[in-house]
Amino acid sequence: MNDFAERLIRDTLKDEPRPKLSADFASTVMDNIERAQQKRELSKRAVIVLAAYWFAVLIISGFIFASLKWPRWFPIVFIALTPFVFLAAAAPRGLRRLGARLLRPILS
Repeated sequence: MNDFAERLIRDTLKDEPRPKLSADFASTVMDNIERAQQKRELSKRAVIVLAAYWFAVLIISGFIFASLKWPRWFPIVFIALTPFVFLAAAAPRGLRRLGARLLRPILS
């Protein structure tokens, strides 16, 4: 903050009493944060189910890919492009829309 703005704020608020926080303010805030984090966490059972699901998907996909006859160049391209699939999923929505608009003429 620049000096002028800080001085203006101080002069404006100098006659106002400072707000008083309740004695248990910090513990209330920490409890709220802890409750919010607990809501976001998956239960251990859900984590195990998701891990089993993805393990099964990987095994079945591996068998399917191994049974197909691919052109010689395909595995190299597949391996090279795989990180971009994960980046696209992690990218913000606006970036994905931009990518879709850029790819539309190529894929049409």
